[in-house]
Amino acid sequence: MKDFFIKRKIEKYEQHLDEHLDDPLYFKKLGDLCLQLSRTEPAIEYYQDAIDAYYQDNSRVGEGNDFIFEICWKLLEIDPLNTLACGTLGQEYCGLGEFDEAITLYKTFASKLIEAAQYDDAIVYFRNALVLQPDDIEVRQNCFSLLWHLRRKEEAVQELRKIAELAEKTENITKALECYNKAVNIMPSDSELQTELKRLKQLAGNVEKPLRLVVNK
Repeated sequence: MKDFFIKRKIEKYEQHLDEHLDDPLYFKKLGDLCLQLSRTEPAIEYYQDAIDAYYQDNSRVGEGNDFIFEICWKLLEIDPLNTLACGTLGQEYCGLGEFDEAITLYKTFASKLIEAAQYDDAIVYFRNALVLQPDDIEVRQNCFSLLWHLRRKEEAVQELRKIAELAEKTENITKALECYNKAVNIMPSDSELQTELKRLKQLAGNVEKPLRLVVNK
């Protein structure tokens, strides 16, 4: 009997939907009702419509966002790979200056996308994290692995160069060498890569030479 009344309520809301296209709360109520009947697909669509309506209603990022946070987290609960929800949350976190939360969100979401074999989308969210934290070598290594898996050679090499640059800044010459060796193996005809590899080998050689103590007799 309860399901019957919920269905009637949904029908009533849908009959007047055209009158409330700019009302995010109206779409949310429809999504909530659909969810009570385990109608996941229409619930997802109504929640996404609620997000669209929210920003059409002159709402600003980082202001009065309890509503949008609730919608987005609910969306991710029923649709863990929902890119609209993740992108919106990240945008709101950045609007609030909560960059660590945005970075964690992007990295976690990218990992879920990898599990689902959605590699192109995973790269997008890893790169979102890198915009906020460009020196994160682990994320750059993840990007390289995905790019190489997809045979996007030039982009993969660019990531290797960036990792090498970061490694050299921390005096991790071995890591930088490893990156340039991989880069040269991928693009052996690139003279610039060859030059950098040679330079790093010389640098590594100088580092490895033992210091000699000169004693005046």
